[in-house]
Amino acid sequence: PHSLTAYRTFHTITTYVYIPQELKILMKPMKPKSYKREIIAIIGASISFFLFVFLINTNVGKIVNFQNSFLSSSLQQTGSTLDAIGAVISPFLSVILSLLFLTLGFVFLSSYSINGKYGKKVGVASGLIGAGLAIYWFQFSIVSLFVGAALVLSSIFIMPLAVTYSQELKKWKNFRIGSNSVGRVFLIFNLLVALGIFTAVFMNVGYYRQSFQSELSSTVKDASLQQAEAIADTYVSVFKESSIAAIDKTYPNLPASERQLLIDEINKQSDELKKNLLAEINNRADELGQKTIESLPLFQVYITWLPVMVAFSVFVLLEFFRSFIFSNIAGVFSLALLRVFEKI
Repeated sequence: PHSLTAYRTFHTITTYVYIPQELKILMKPMKPKSYKREIIAIIGASISFFLFVFLINTNVGKIVNFQNSFLSSSLQQTGSTLDAIGAVISPFLSVILSLLFLTLGFVFLSSYSINGKYGKKVGVASGLIGAGLAIYWFQFSIVSLFVGAALVLSSIFIMPLAVTYSQELKKWKNFRIGSNSVGRVFLIFNLLVALGIFTAVFMNVGYYRQSFQSELSSTVKDASLQQAEAIADTYVSVFKESSIAAIDKTYPNLPASERQLLIDEINKQSDELKKNLLAEINNRADELGQKTIESLPLFQVYITWLPVMVAFSVFVLLEFFRSFIFSNIAGVFSLALLRVFEKI
């Protein structure tokens, strides 16, 4: 209040009394500082990072086992191509939603950096808050450390990137500031997350090997049982038809009532035969599924390269989302938030 009163008094005096311009500059009191932009940027980015961490938490296991889920869903899917794609993507819908909030958090920082004076400090503060939430929420796991590091580095680097783009771009400036800067830091984020997943799988490769082997064996077993039931139906149908044909050939003059009794007995035996066949196949399905998988050379190669394959698959998926979805969404967010920060 005192500084504001002094500023008004200075304005009144300099309006009605002639004072040299140089002296005015020396006499002019400082305007009271406002940290609205900094507060909005830190709170907006921190809330967005919290929602990102909260939503992605339930899918950490699926991310680490992405390759398992992909192969299992592909083997289990028997519908159309669209159904197959849906079965693969559906486990990651909350991950996509969480990355949407991560994009929003980055756009808060890039938009602030164009109009703010404390870009580095705001970026560090927001990144540290997000990293702390990630590490705590993921219970200090290996992946959480890499996600935390990715949030800190991305929050710091996005500030100078946005400023550079604001100086270089001429067309669609506000849109491309957010789109380009967020796209760049997402590359850093994706690399660190993929590296974290690689480290987690590599350090627990025995567990993930057993988990993947069990899941794939279960999938092979289910597929085998479905095929076995169809084969059993065909076998029983052939058995019934051949049995009835043999009766008609052997006893051509058999009365209709006695013939029906024999047919009923054949149907009863056929049902029992199918039941015994399926029970035997079910008893041996686990063993057969395990042996089938272990006998495949490609399975052994895949298990050896499992850490690399899982990390690479996640990186490719995240890069696909970055290039075709989140970079464009970041541009839309940037159009709105840049106007907000300009008015503050």
